Amino acid sequence: MLEKFATPIPELKDGEIDTPKDIEGFELLDESVVKEEYTKAAELEKPKSKKKSIIISVIFLAINIAFVSFLATSLLKSADSSIIGLFKTQGKRMWWLLLSVALLGLSFVADAAAFALLIKKITGKSKPWLAYKTTSMGKYYEAITPLAIGMQPGQIVELSKGGISPGVATSIPIMKMLVYNIMNVVLSIVFLAGVGSQITSVVTLAEGARILLIVFEVLAYIGIVLSLGTILVTILIANSKMVGRSLARFVVRAGFRLRIVKNYRTAYSKLMRSVLEFQNSMNYFKKHKWVLFGCIGLITISLLALASIPFSVVMALSDMSFSSVKSGFWIWAESVARYYICFNASYHIPLPGGTGMMEIAFIAMFGNSRFLPSQTQFVYGFLFWRMISYYLIIVNGVVMIIYSTSKTISSAKKANRKKATKVDAEIQNT
Repeated sequence: MLEKFATPIPELKDGEIDTPKDIEGFELLDESVVKEEYTKAAELEKPKSKKKSIIISVIFLAINIAFVSFLATSLLKSADSSIIGLFKTQGKRMWWLLLSVALLGLSFVADAAAFALLIKKITGKSKPWLAYKTTSMGKYYEAITPLAIGMQPGQIVELSKGGISPGVATSIPIMKMLVYNIMNVVLSIVFLAGVGSQITSVVTLAEGARILLIVFEVLAYIGIVLSLGTILVTILIANSKMVGRSLARFVVRAGFRLRIVKNYRTAYSKLMRSVLEFQNSMNYFKKHKWVLFGCIGLITISLLALASIPFSVVMALSDMSFSSVKSGFWIWAESVARYYICFNASYHIPLPGGTGMMEIAFIAMFGNSRFLPSQTQFVYGFLFWRMISYYLIIVNGVVMIIYSTSKTISSAKKANRKKATKVDAEIQNT
């Protein structure tokens, strides 16, 4: 019913796209990359593909909700107090939960500001609302699709609907994703190297709990190494044609022999396309360093705001306090390090939002620790954290979809009324 009111993104024809450029004439991405990425994004808007995508997303989301509900129900049985009792006990400390929501909002705003910066620099137009919608839909698709594969296509679709040309609409999310991935790895390394060792060195830890923490810390380092390895391989291939192509063949061939890669040619083509994306994006940032530094700053704020949500939840539900800014900083830093262990340990889990591993990692990192020592504090901390940092993102995305659809329907009806009025006037005149 609503599909006839949808605003489709323009379809591409052979030879239609030239190499995308910014307002200064600087090349952004290779034409072949744009066509392939834009075609993938366009698939989201085709009725059959869209219906299939919605069904798959609903199935995965249902699995996610079912798992979290089962886990939450099991944990709630062991809680010593109801949520009302918890609010009475914690009193004014529960105001920290509002900070959690504010941190999520800050993450959205900083992320949207990075999009707005790129849109302004590349197109010369200021479109803050489009930047926010692009951020919202990107985070929504990231949350509901396996391995977050829907994030970039969702952003391309939103930018295209907002009047951005296909080439630029494809280039902007790719450029931002490059900075996003690098900063995620950098922050993970900084916090785990800085305070990660403190997590497993607590004297009061039971042996089983210590082993579990070590396991997840190792999984987190594996996740970081995989992400860092991908970035480094891409850099090496992008900066040396001869060495790069040999390295690309070696990587894909090794994956093929280990049966990680199913189709050699497809995998090689995909890797080389990623290299083109990286190479062109870095060339642009080299020419526009202040845009790069602006994106780094804004994305760092966005990532740290999201990583700080567990800290504010802990402060709301525990009795933890700090006597100075310095002691408060170290508590925050350790909490962020624990979050990055959860994030990196679950990063390569194929289910949306790292379902399963993310929840279990949080239990291992924050349960029965000095952060959330009692079962009641931990149970509600787990629920509030997941609700704020994951399900609110989905709710925001659904609200944006409803808003956009309603606006499209309203505009379509208004246009039909104007057309009908014009026809009636012409009939009367004759």
